[in-house]
Amino acid sequence: MPSAETKDLSTPSRYARLAYLDGLRGWAAFAVFFGHLIKRFGFQYDDLPKEGLVGKLLYKTPFDFLINGSYSVRIFFIISGFSLSYYYFVNHSREKLMEMAFLRIFRLGVPMVCSAVIIDGCLRMGWYHTRIIEPDFWSAVVGTVTEYLLGIKQGYSSYNSVFWTMTYEYYASMAIFFMLMLAGNLSFRKRALIYLVLGGVLRDSIYLGFLFGVLLCDLTVSFEIQEKLKRKISCQAFCRIEFVVFLLYLSIFTVLKQFPRFWSILAYLIGENLLEYIMLSFLVVMATLNGKYSRFLSNALSGMLGKLSLSLYFVHLPVIYTFSMWLHGSIAPWFEDPIMAAMITIGVTIPVAFFFSYLFWALIEARLVRSVLSSLRQGFGWLSDRFRPYALFATKRTLS
Repeated sequence: MPSAETKDLSTPSRYARLAYLDGLRGWAAFAVFFGHLIKRFGFQYDDLPKEGLVGKLLYKTPFDFLINGSYSVRIFFIISGFSLSYYYFVNHSREKLMEMAFLRIFRLGVPMVCSAVIIDGCLRMGWYHTRIIEPDFWSAVVGTVTEYLLGIKQGYSSYNSVFWTMTYEYYASMAIFFMLMLAGNLSFRKRALIYLVLGGVLRDSIYLGFLFGVLLCDLTVSFEIQEKLKRKISCQAFCRIEFVVFLLYLSIFTVLKQFPRFWSILAYLIGENLLEYIMLSFLVVMATLNGKYSRFLSNALSGMLGKLSLSLYFVHLPVIYTFSMWLHGSIAPWFEDPIMAAMITIGVTIPVAFFFSYLFWALIEARLVRSVLSSLRQGFGWLSDRFRPYALFATKRTLS
């Protein structure tokens, strides 16, 4: 994303908040929720393919994305790398980077703790139909932050099994801010060399997705590659190339994986982690370069999913373990075929989960988190006014 000149967010609309990224994040969050939901009620990964058409549709076609949470989590990481570096590549503001780094732990930690406290309350009320852990308010508050955000192992149990991704989110964001502080103003060629070296180091690491996001963001804002493509090929030809790439992308994920030997050779030569991140990055590339995809990901439905993505991510498991399991246990005796009870439970759970996700967003994210961040931002502004000369001096000494 970085370019030679500083761009003003207030002028060109394309430098405003990238709504299609929120939409893509929202669909990925829905895929995680839907995958957990259908697997909880009898649609197990190992058993479904044996049952014929339904299993083959879900696990041997592109519909696999609807239930494969690992793909969605990797997409989260790519989008995080993109969105966390976007503002800097547009404005080149080191002060904004420092502010984002200062606020990051609160942006992630406050909704995490609120989710854990809600689950703790549900456990105490006896509403959880699966006894995951014994309720402990101290564990819900302190353990969630220290062990599942900061990654400091202290033996606390996780209240929400999706918390494991937050440790990666936090430390990757800190690494991104640090890298941009040191190398953000270098030429694109030098940045590309840094990406290449880091890519080799992180080849088999889950952190590779964040690096991919930063790289895609760099290319998007700098237009180094985009402008060359526009000069050399027409828009119509580019759309055809994009369609071919999309077919290749689907074939690798849906066809090649059905041939374990061939897939294992590719994974050995390229690296399975790197191969999957390359393929998943096509989603972000296509959304960025193709107006049709970006318009779909920016429409009202995708926008709603994007707005509720973090809330849905934190809330869906408590809903499944309380409401969904209660509903399924209540209606299962009415049907001879267990699939009917499971399907009804899934159909009813989806709107219920979105209702509670909206409540979580309205009360926690839109009010509590924003209030906390606003207060901290004012405090950071007060501190930065006093320490800005020292910070700028240290930065210049580091870069010189």
